[in-house]
Amino acid sequence: MTLRRKFSITLIGTFVAVAGVALLSVTGARTLFSTVERATLATSSIVRLHHVLIDTLDVEAGANGFVITGEPSFLAPYERGRAALVDDATAVRGSLVNWGNAKDAERLGELVEAKLTSAAALIAQRRAGGSVAALMGSDTWVMTQIRDLLIDLEGKLRHELQRDHERDMRLAWTALAGVGFGVLASIVLAVGGLLSVQRSIITPLDALARAARLAGQGPWRSPIPIRDDEIGDLDLAIDAMVARREEAKQRQRELVDDAPEPYFLADLDGNLTDVNAAACALLGYARAELLAMTALDLIPREDVAGFTAIKATMLAQHIPTVSEWRLRKQSGDLVPVEISAKILADGRWQIFARDIADRARLDRERQDRITEREEMIAVVSHDLKAPLHAIELRELLIERKTKDPVAREHAIHVRSSIVTMQRLISGLLDVERTKGGTLALSRAPHSLSALTREIIEVLTPIAVEREIELRFTETAPCIVVVDRARIEQVLYNLVANALKFTPPQGSVTVTIERRDEACTLAVVDTGSGITPTDLPRVFDRYFSTDHYRGTGLGLDIARRLIEAHGGTIWATSSLGEGSTFAFRLPVEVDEAGSARAPART
Repeated sequence: MTLRRKFSITLIGTFVAVAGVALLSVTGARTLFSTVERATLATSSIVRLHHVLIDTLDVEAGANGFVITGEPSFLAPYERGRAALVDDATAVRGSLVNWGNAKDAERLGELVEAKLTSAAALIAQRRAGGSVAALMGSDTWVMTQIRDLLIDLEGKLRHELQRDHERDMRLAWTALAGVGFGVLASIVLAVGGLLSVQRSIITPLDALARAARLAGQGPWRSPIPIRDDEIGDLDLAIDAMVARREEAKQRQRELVDDAPEPYFLADLDGNLTDVNAAACALLGYARAELLAMTALDLIPREDVAGFTAIKATMLAQHIPTVSEWRLRKQSGDLVPVEISAKILADGRWQIFARDIADRARLDRERQDRITEREEMIAVVSHDLKAPLHAIELRELLIERKTKDPVAREHAIHVRSSIVTMQRLISGLLDVERTKGGTLALSRAPHSLSALTREIIEVLTPIAVEREIELRFTETAPCIVVVDRARIEQVLYNLVANALKFTPPQGSVTVTIERRDEACTLAVVDTGSGITPTDLPRVFDRYFSTDHYRGTGLGLDIARRLIEAHGGTIWATSSLGEGSTFAFRLPVEVDEAGSARAPART
């Protein structure tokens, strides 16, 4: 074989080898560029996903901080997160569309909008004076869904990246096999190139992926040296993301520690896993001591059954509860608290406590004052009624034995004054009982028409004496469940007042109407009327008009008695034309007298 032929064979072989190497190089280059490009895109998308998470945490931490403390300073992270969240979410949605995840992009946009709306609503409600216990945790589900969606999207992106990696590896090995049919130089070149790619791109990316997956389990440490390329940029971005996340967690920790209300966090077995300074101050324990205890250690033994029942209810219904408990302090004393508790999505038990010792003391003092007032009322009632009773007995004796008509007329006037005085005493007692919440009503079904006729019969002599026409009309029978004596007291007061303010030759008309499930009784007179200035105050205690000076208790008593029956009372008037006093009572039985609802007291 000639040198020329050898050279030709070598040249042809070299050409084939070079062509194979060139083909492999082109394939490898395309694979490399594709890998870098998609890796960069995936990296950018992952970073943007984490930006969205951090922005959302800023919004949540800022809003919750403001809701808990009311301090405007906590709105700084909220405003920063809200401003960044819109841009970051838009960038992520664009990346997701490029990756073919348009549906997930749309879902992310909806959740971000929901989170911003709910956070703004929480802040607005807190500014309007909303309850912290009712507001806290009301939009947790939005944050949970955002976090779950971001985790799912990150998994999808990593899956795409891994799939590209596997595809590129197959292409690389195919090229390597082709080089095997070429020259040794091409094989060495191909192996060297693959090793370079493996060392420069795949290995660092794999190390970053593993470190990113473990970032939530401990402090972040970069697994690769400092690089001046896209992988170096990814390393710095992850570093910044972790730092921001740790900063958000620290802010949240500070919010809990600085919260004025005692805070407890426990697992479902009741083991305390976190407390704040207010909890330690309330119970007198150090933080380490409380974390070594369980919730059952902090409540009296007799309350354990109730604690177990509430826990079972919360686990079954997954709703927050607010209840009052007693917690045992380190000194052994029991402190009354109001507990707001909920079970978090991760299975932990979150508890906020509010010391209500002062409220309990005030309630006891209020009850003591009510008891003292009732005792005083009982004494005054007895001391006032005793002499009246004696006068009444003597009046009856005089009325029966005297034959002098003038003396009998005086005796009748005395009896009328005694009745009036007794009504005033009863009215004063009723006012005090309604103020103290101790007014007892003995309810039974009664015909409102029958009660009204009895009062009209009693007051008819007064109307005749004053030359006033006293009329009564009704459109339909009304059966109401009322305390007979109390409603008669109201009727007597309204009709007697109308007679007082109506001049001779005038009229007083009592009407009863039934509409739907209520009866309305109105007393209409043709008196002088009430001025617009005095009309809004006629039911105020001790108020009387210039035209008539009285005790100012009658209408106040009437209002309180009607309201105690679940009704309403009102007045209308035209100056110079007369006045109308009316009240409405619910119909609680049918016309046959059968009760539709139990009598209330």
